[in-house]
Amino acid sequence: MRTKDDPTITRIREARQRISEKCGHDPQKVVDYYIELQRKYQHRLVINAAQKKIRTEPGKPSRAATTPACSAMATQSQQPHTTA
Repeated sequence: MRTKDDPTITRIREARQRISEKCGHDPQKVVDYYIELQRKYQHRLVINAAQKKIRTEPGKPSRAATTPACSAMATQSQQPHTTA
């Protein structure tokens, strides 16, 4: 099966397109949205030792703590995905 015909890849691309649309296709807003998701669900992420050192340096707040996500995206992203 070719990658571009893969239904999973197609669903991922569609989801990314919806997120981009809701962020007004503004790359910075899309990045901020994903950073906010990382902050919100940080308990689910696996962090390696190098990342822990960067995140725990005193006096350096993480960008995720100071950037808002696209409006209304956080609540919509919590809805379960349904397949047809």
